[in-house]
Amino acid sequence: MNFWNFKAFVYQKARRLPGFHQILQAEIGRIKALAEQLPTPAMVLDIGVGTGATQVFDLKTVSITGIDLSYNMLQQSARLHPELTLVQANATQLPIQTGCIERIHCIGLTEYLADPVPLLDEMNRVLKQGGYCIITLAPKSFLNRLRLVWGSRLYLRSRADWERQTLKLNWNLIREYRTLLQIQLLYQKK
Repeated sequence: MNFWNFKAFVYQKARRLPGFHQILQAEIGRIKALAEQLPTPAMVLDIGVGTGATQVFDLKTVSITGIDLSYNMLQQSARLHPELTLVQANATQLPIQTGCIERIHCIGLTEYLADPVPLLDEMNRVLKQGGYCIITLAPKSFLNRLRLVWGSRLYLRSRADWERQTLKLNWNLIREYRTLLQIQLLYQKK
């Protein structure tokens, strides 16, 4: 059993604990604020959907396809959000045609990747010209280093390191927010 399949069983419970819950709600609030700056999409691709805890849309009006590598995370997501279309797939090899996605959300995934470039390249491949991407990263900080206790290998990045990674994508940064453990970024593909 891989780490994420094991973690799926306790993931939602841990996110309800005092402190964690407030941090998560602040992060979701910022993601929602970014999403509300844009027209409501017909469809969103949520890469690294996990348990679906970061959904910010009325699931009756927006079609969301969630991608995750962990089968158990997808099972939790299906139980909590039966309206989602869920696909087990690697985020760096998306089973999606080139240039057909108008909106991508990638929340809480990049800090688990040693090299985010394959993910960013794949997101760029499937995103339509003029499409939007909301993505988060975990900056280097004392509190993020404490997350290592949770048992995950984290790849914390400075904002400058992240910009070097995203420069070649031909994306415009529209807005950025920061919360205690995350930086939330809204990009548009040129």
